[in-house]
Amino acid sequence: MDYVAYPTAADEDWDNLAQVLSSNIGIGWDNFRGFSGTTVSECDSHIRNFLAADYTESRQEDTITLTLNEGEGPVYFILRTQQEAVERVTGGSYKQLEEHVFLIEASERNVAIDLKSSERYRFIYK
Repeated sequence: MDYVAYPTAADEDWDNLAQVLSSNIGIGWDNFRGFSGTTVSECDSHIRNFLAADYTESRQEDTITLTLNEGEGPVYFILRTQQEAVERVTGGSYKQLEEHVFLIEASERNVAIDLKSSERYRFIYK
């Protein structure tokens, strides 16, 4: 730390050291960009709503149906698919977090998630 406290050259200041030390910190958070817009209290509310939710789910062909039996406010789910993408969500919304991983916001009691096969999957299995 001597060269930071007592720099002898322009490249020995704290800004340069901090940049070198923190060069890999941001990498671990890349997959969580979809969560960056929440405050601590919103995050707390989302977690409590999820834990309190009583729901059932089913799948028929390319549609996943969620029925929320109890709970208050929107409930958030992470949906991981195999070679599929979310095409449309009725009764809520979605945000893609990474390939085949989606953040689903269920804002109504009945939610339908329509899926579609990804282009790569269609090409391989056509």
